[in-house]
Amino acid sequence: MLDLSVIGQKFGRLKIIEFLEKRHTTGQILCRCVCDCGKEKIAVKRNLITGHTKSCGCMKFTSSKLSHKRPYSVWRSMMKRCYRPTNDNYESYGGKGIVVCDNWKNFNGFWKDMASGYSDFLTIDRIDNNKNYEKDNCRWSTPKQQANNRTSSRLFTLDGVTMNVSQWCESLGVDRKVVFARLWRGWEFERALKLPLIR
Repeated sequence: MLDLSVIGQKFGRLKIIEFLEKRHTTGQILCRCVCDCGKEKIAVKRNLITGHTKSCGCMKFTSSKLSHKRPYSVWRSMMKRCYRPTNDNYESYGGKGIVVCDNWKNFNGFWKDMASGYSDFLTIDRIDNNKNYEKDNCRWSTPKQQANNRTSSRLFTLDGVTMNVSQWCESLGVDRKVVFARLWRGWEFERALKLPLIR
């Protein structure tokens, strides 16, 4: 008789959803499982319970195939910024108290949360630059989006709308270099942004 009590239990990253009528060639029970990464896997019940099978294969994939590629480098750089005082960027991160959440101190934990939406053309970006590296405060952004989110970006509010200089220039089709030059000379922002160029 099948032990139904294990249905719904997790073994490693796999949760047993149901037993299958079909048995393995050795006569062992097969289970349909869902992995933490969202993929389904058919696994032998005994292998789940003993820990021989822990995931759909994504754990092996992340550790062996990504450890020398860009996602791992992104994670390692993030850790260095926060925890290595000799890192060039430490003063702007770890030196200011920015830390990495416990789940992300292991690469697999980081990749589990951030694999979705990843692209080699994107960089990891904290939504609130005063908060830590954690799932709810991070996203993949283009370099341009990340630059717009830097603490050094000056924000200006006009007619109830707040954006940084670059965003204002782009939205109004104004030459950014001209606006920055005017601001550097001490102009008020609205005048620097809206005064027509003399040609």
